[in-house]
Amino acid sequence: MAVWKTVPDFGDEYAKTTVKFHEPSGARIAEVLYDAHDRAGELTHPESEADGHGRWLGIEIDGTWQVLSWQHPRKSGGRTDYGFGCNKDHEPLATLEADLAHKAKLADEAKKIAETGDRGSANAQRMNDLMEEWRKIRAWHVPREAELWESFHGARHEFYAGREEQQAQGKAAKEQLIAETEAVLAERDFRHGSERMKALMDRWKQAPSAGRRDDQELWKKFNGTRNEFFAAQHENYEQRRGQQAEAASRKQALIEHAAQITAAKDYSRGAADEMKSLTDEWKAAGSAGHRRDEELWAQFRSAQDPFWAERAAARERSHADWEKRHAAWCERMEKVIEGKERAIERAEDDINYLEFKKTTAESDEALKDIERQLADAERRRDDIQAEIADIRKQMAQ
Repeated sequence: MAVWKTVPDFGDEYAKTTVKFHEPSGARIAEVLYDAHDRAGELTHPESEADGHGRWLGIEIDGTWQVLSWQHPRKSGGRTDYGFGCNKDHEPLATLEADLAHKAKLADEAKKIAETGDRGSANAQRMNDLMEEWRKIRAWHVPREAELWESFHGARHEFYAGREEQQAQGKAAKEQLIAETEAVLAERDFRHGSERMKALMDRWKQAPSAGRRDDQELWKKFNGTRNEFFAAQHENYEQRRGQQAEAASRKQALIEHAAQITAAKDYSRGAADEMKSLTDEWKAAGSAGHRRDEELWAQFRSAQDPFWAERAAARERSHADWEKRHAAWCERMEKVIEGKERAIERAEDDINYLEFKKTTAESDEALKDIERQLADAERRRDDIQAEIADIRKQMAQ
């Protein structure tokens, strides 16, 4: 359809032209009534439909006039043409107003989303949907449409700028969590590591998204390190379980041996020495696990105690008073020894841990510090062992 540089008058000196400002679009609308004829067939001023005049309705866009609707005069057939691809069911001016109202609604929703501060994927998808919906609405190129676009585009820019900043923060937070996870793996602290890994996972769930692509890569690193830790923890557990099972088997054999000595009712010094040697073998057998060690130790003592009790009774018959005091003292020393043996176990744990740390020292200074700590732990263990040996020696006298 043609475009006019000025509002046409169709060469009709009686044409009636009205130009007014259209508030919804911010553009000027022109109406031209023309080619009206009186009963004699002469041109006249358009007054009513009876004079058969035509009606041209146009809108000013970018300095030119484009037709909205054009009802031709009765003499020219009276048909009505529509601009902007519209028809009688979608009259251009009403369609223009509806489209602008639609875009105003989209701009308002985009602004509200941006103002929430929520830059999550759901709102990002909604922003994309709003853009797709905007693109499906026809473009009119009127001032109001440009204003709405500035509002809509500004809200989208604010949202995505905030989303980009939030994702950068999320990426930094998740990279920090990955570093902490790698530190837990390097320390191989299987006793407390599971709880630390759980805490890191809880923090990961609270961290902002870094964007789909980065989230996938970061999760791959984070979860890979966690899986590596748990695999190493399981391997360590299986190894310890095997060692503990072996220790339990050795201690069970010592319990049976102690029961055999007790059943023989031989309370000589040789039998006593043999029974004592079982305790040394017990210490060398290793740990079967705290709870299992307690159970086995109770059985071991139950197998030994009758022997010592009967031997003490035999000695009491000749040395009643002295034996009574000595037995009581020995019993106290056994408890002291138990405590010292536990101290030795703790020292051994410290030594094993420091031996491991030597392999991960990051500098000569750190290595020297670890070696000093290791020497202290070894001296502490040796001192306690010497104390136990001294107590044993006194008990044997």
